[in-house]
Amino acid sequence: MGEEEERDPQRLKRIAAAAYDYDNDPRWAEYWSNVVIPPHMAARSDVVDHFKRKFYQRFIIFCWFSVALVNTMKIYVFSAVHAKLKREKKIEKRKQAKAREAAIKRALDLGEEAKKKVPRTIENTREVDETVCRPDDEELFAGNDADEFSQVLKQQVTPKILITTNRFNSTRGPAFIQELLSVIPNAHYHKRGTYELKKIVEYAKNKDFTSVVVVHSNRREPDALLIINLPDGPTAHFKLSKLVLRKDIKNHGNPTDHKPELVLNNFTTRLGHRVGRYIFETKEKKDDSKDKAAKSKNVPQEKMIVRLQECGPRFTLKLRNLQHGTFDSKGGEYEWVHKPEMDTSRRRFFL
Repeated sequence: MGEEEERDPQRLKRIAAAAYDYDNDPRWAEYWSNVVIPPHMAARSDVVDHFKRKFYQRFIIFCWFSVALVNTMKIYVFSAVHAKLKREKKIEKRKQAKAREAAIKRALDLGEEAKKKVPRTIENTREVDETVCRPDDEELFAGNDADEFSQVLKQQVTPKILITTNRFNSTRGPAFIQELLSVIPNAHYHKRGTYELKKIVEYAKNKDFTSVVVVHSNRREPDALLIINLPDGPTAHFKLSKLVLRKDIKNHGNPTDHKPELVLNNFTTRLGHRVGRYIFETKEKKDDSKDKAAKSKNVPQEKMIVRLQECGPRFTLKLRNLQHGTFDSKGGEYEWVHKPEMDTSRRRFFL
């Protein structure tokens, strides 16, 4: 019974009406002056409370209901206008699609090449950069044979990666490192412990490692990668974001023992060319086109259906700085450093 009384709407209205500040509401004074009752009844508190409740119901609750009704009508009108504009936009889009199809059909009937609309993407709308590499830049490509990555890219040295962490590891750090070990060939994990990074670099040099990868964590989450090329650098610091582990990827695949193929697109600037060579490992390709042609004469053609599955981990890297030599936080010289004032547009790329 007690709970039902507390939830009684009439009782709640009476309580709200009794708690209302009538003295500071000028409408109450005007309303009470227009009430015609005998003087002896006007002095009774129950009569005054009765008229206060009537005033509260008429001027307070009704006004609140009117405002709520107006707001509801505004929302309804806005929704109707929005739906109408959406329908008109959809109809216009269909008309444009039909016009394009008709233009393509006319061009094919006339034997002309149909002009297809190129969709706008971030890549083809990027701002013009004066450091973009040109195919005829002989100076740039001649330096590839003498840079720090030429021995690995020519397969004169077998890549060997040492992966470690900062001193304070995160919750998802071990799982992330485990997945890196499964997709990067010839990668080895070494616990950081209390060793300084410079000592780890010296240890990696003595053990013939070609790179050191440091997974940095902040607030129990991996947030950066430090990649040190050995023996003489350079050192790249990447911001890591949007990390999705393999278990969180829907319908994920599992890595195999095959060497992964790394695809780099739109690394077109001089900095991008250098960073691309920094993280790219390739295999020497033999010219076996004649053998394949000879074999294909005796092998019937078959259709192959290839389905790709994402193995993970999935993450985004953004270059923060590129440093000469191995890691040196105090006296190191930097080739390139990202600064906040450089982010003037989303269509500006540095790689």
